[in-house]
Amino acid sequence: MLEEQYVWYGAGLESHPRATISYDGGWTRVFVNRPFRELLIRVGWVSRQVISSGDSRVALNDLAPGGSLLQLRIAKR
Repeated sequence: MLEEQYVWYGAGLESHPRATISYDGGWTRVFVNRPFRELLIRVGWVSRQVISSGDSRVALNDLAPGGSLLQLRIAKR
């Protein structure tokens, strides 16, 4: 993971002790360089969470309903 973006910090968000944080135009941007073998993420009920990679973007609630736990893995094609 290279970057996370939030409209605001909310309860339950993980802290990143070595991250660079900027506040830009109402967004909180957290810059990290953090490898994951897999990423467990729960689909939000209200927010429109999006995973981006290159030019591709996928909204999590297009994959599963709010409250669902997704297990994301990177796979070589």
